[in-house]
Amino acid sequence: MDDIVTTFESRGLKRGGILLLKPDDAIELVEAARQQRKPILGVDAFTVTETSTQPSMEHSADYSDQSKSIDTWSAARHHIEKLRDSGFLFEVVV
Repeated sequence: MDDIVTTFESRGLKRGGILLLKPDDAIELVEAARQQRKPILGVDAFTVTETSTQPSMEHSADYSDQSKSIDTWSAARHHIEKLRDSGFLFEVVV
């Protein structure tokens, strides 16, 4: 796990080795990555209940092919903000 992500572990929920964050914390992680100039490779949205963790492929974004050609930080931030009130938790892949 990336050092940036590790610093956010206390704010999130760990499920199967994945750190899931509330929207505001996910945005803070994106901004920390921006400060360290580490591109965002993707943002995955999850629905979490007491008994299950379900990824939402239609609400996830993959920037891995574009990480050198676009501002992945702004794209990731916009994606999370757009889904802020959806009830999703987010994995930010750095």
